[in-house]
Amino acid sequence: MSNVQVLRIVEKLETCFSGEPWYGHSVLAKLSGVSAPIAGQYLPNYSKNVAELVIHLIAWREFALRKLMGDAEFKIELNSDADWPKAKSLSDQAWNNLMADLKRTQSDLLKVLSERDDLFLKSKVPGERYTFEYLLTGITEHDTYHLGQIAMILSILK
Repeated sequence: MSNVQVLRIVEKLETCFSGEPWYGHSVLAKLSGVSAPIAGQYLPNYSKNVAELVIHLIAWREFALRKLMGDAEFKIELNSDADWPKAKSLSDQAWNNLMADLKRTQSDLLKVLSERDDLFLKSKVPGERYTFEYLLTGITEHDTYHLGQIAMILSILK
């Protein structure tokens, strides 16, 4: 069984998350050295902060993981509290925990994907109308999109 396409998706996920993407810094590189006060700070007239973007990335990794494990019932409604959880009071420990959760969910996602072959990419996501290929390609695009937001917020705050 071939896993060339799965490995391509894994490579894209790894590059955006911790590699050297052609468009600039990876998620981890951009978040390196960010403090809890900066992560929790809002820009004027902007509804999200860095911590909330990180929580959002975690939420969709957890969604993908649950779907990869066959959970047809698990849903995240777009623009809901599950999609955009609020960053409660952001202590240094809370920020460190968020970063640990982000790294853990990335590692878990890559581990599960490494055990799959290309055939599964064409199968429907349990409880959804789209395929795993669509979902996983979407995660890479989603990460890149929100990385741009994180970069913009941090450039304004620094």
